[in-house]
Amino acid sequence: MNSGQRHISSRFCRTGLTGVLFGLLCALFAGCNTPNLIPSATATPTATETRVVTLTPSATPRPTATPLPAYLSVKLEDLAGLELRVWHGFRDETQAYFETLVEVFNDENEFGIVVNAESAISDVNLNERVMSVTDVEDHPNLIFSSDDYLRSWQREAVLFTPLDDYFDHPQYGIGSETRAALDARFPLDGKRTRFPLWLNPFFLFYNDTWGRQLGFSEPPETFGAFEEQICAARAARMNDGDPDNDGTGGWILSSAPGTVVSWLSALNDTDPDFSDLTTAAVGANFIETVATLRRLFDEGCVWQSRLREPYAYFAGHNALVYSGTAADISFQRLAFRDHETNGSDDWRVIPYPGRKRARSEVYAETAAVGIVVHSADEQFASWLFLEWLLSGGRWEGWTAAAHGFPILDSETFLRAERKNIDQKIAAALYEGLNPVSYSFPADWVTLKPVVADGFAFAFGAGATAESAPIIWDQVLQTIEEINLLGF
Repeated sequence: MNSGQRHISSRFCRTGLTGVLFGLLCALFAGCNTPNLIPSATATPTATETRVVTLTPSATPRPTATPLPAYLSVKLEDLAGLELRVWHGFRDETQAYFETLVEVFNDENEFGIVVNAESAISDVNLNERVMSVTDVEDHPNLIFSSDDYLRSWQREAVLFTPLDDYFDHPQYGIGSETRAALDARFPLDGKRTRFPLWLNPFFLFYNDTWGRQLGFSEPPETFGAFEEQICAARAARMNDGDPDNDGTGGWILSSAPGTVVSWLSALNDTDPDFSDLTTAAVGANFIETVATLRRLFDEGCVWQSRLREPYAYFAGHNALVYSGTAADISFQRLAFRDHETNGSDDWRVIPYPGRKRARSEVYAETAAVGIVVHSADEQFASWLFLEWLLSGGRWEGWTAAAHGFPILDSETFLRAERKNIDQKIAAALYEGLNPVSYSFPADWVTLKPVVADGFAFAFGAGATAESAPIIWDQVLQTIEEINLLGF
């Protein structure tokens, strides 16, 4: 290793991942010595009560050839007055819509069940709350979050109820078609303990109006076209006579985990597999992607924003492209509405361009829910609430409020919610964008900030395109240290 490489490596260790992330991890898990509160949830949990099947006189369940499992054999009249605790990290429209649904359920459900929903405002805050629980009885009945967090909690601290028997309940099940669609899109080796609700994709925001002014008739479909367009945007800003916007124009650098995974998948010639981050294929993918983008950064076509949010830059033609999610759409609309000259711009969300081909794939995280193991009555009441959320058009309406991509058939979804869904998301659906999920390690919630920080460090002072292999080695060393600590 030459002196420059030693400088990069030592600086990375001092100020990069190793020092920063252990503090982050301690915050995420409410203390580095947080005990493993419950054994791993790999074994099938069982409920704590056994009841005799006695349905209300008005219920007429369909015949079943086999008796119901013990934890489904409850007396529905015993559920009257039962209170369920629900934790979630929703905010804005998603939270407002959910709170309305909870109010309706509490007023109208025939069982007398009462749902008490508590918001942590974000999944990060929710994670701190879940991981700080020291008594299993203090866990809520249902937890809504991203599937990554639910997998992490299941691995570390929370037992979630297997849902298969609830799916097949003769009266309150979800139906064979819905179950088949879920199994096809989210195949599992074992029992399903988490229910996917909608997909949250990661896009590039692209300004069609400014692109046409720069001489481009369509958004970039390949990485070569992407490079050409963002460098043309940079040149336009360098040559417009305004020194205040020099250095802007192209893609605004983002090191958010969703952005990093999107680039890693887009610039991979094969279907990516992130289930084991220590493989040579993942390392080669990271090194090549970082080196490619760093070279564009050195040319000024990728640039570092001075503002926390990209909306004003995008509306002001200082960024042709930026990375975001559906949650950014409403804020971007406001920025255009308030802009004096560009308020009528055409813009859209597009997939990250492939290295050699046009892509329809967009990486997406999955919003999901798990029912926590408690008594048989509580578990069945939790399922009744969840099944109610999934029926009567409520699931579709909530997905639209969350600006999410539907889990099930999009054509059916759009027929029901076309008037309510955001126009940008509807357009993306009609244009055939395909949200995809990838296989990640069970502790991805812990490891993804490591990968993201490594990506960010590659664009810091002192790093170059040639630094990518050294940075990846440091990422692997940090992952190894985390594994030794038992996170």
